[in-house]
Amino acid sequence: PELMSHSDLFVLCSHNEGLAYVILETMYAELLIISTAVGGVPDIVKHGETGFLVARNDDAQLRELIEKCITNTNIRQSIVKRAREVAEQKYSIAGFSSQYNTVLRELCKI
Repeated sequence: PELMSHSDLFVLCSHNEGLAYVILETMYAELLIISTAVGGVPDIVKHGETGFLVARNDDAQLRELIEKCITNTNIRQSIVKRAREVAEQKYSIAGFSSQYNTVLRELCKI
């Protein structure tokens, strides 16, 4: 967390990922996320809404996005705010509890 507070963005260049908890930590830390679109990352990061996704091994697109995000603070500010809101709504204890209760209610209707 301390290291993240001194950063402007977070880049995750994985070839494979499950649920990348570091993505959630980054959303809470209000850092802009640029990640390869692998594994469970696209389920959390919505391109252009809560971060940016690049194809695996697309170095040109990765470089372009990093440059764009460093120079355009307006994009960075709006996306990190939205990402934090999504993290709090969906991935907090309250968010998980709400989703869990919804599933249980649906199952009980059967």
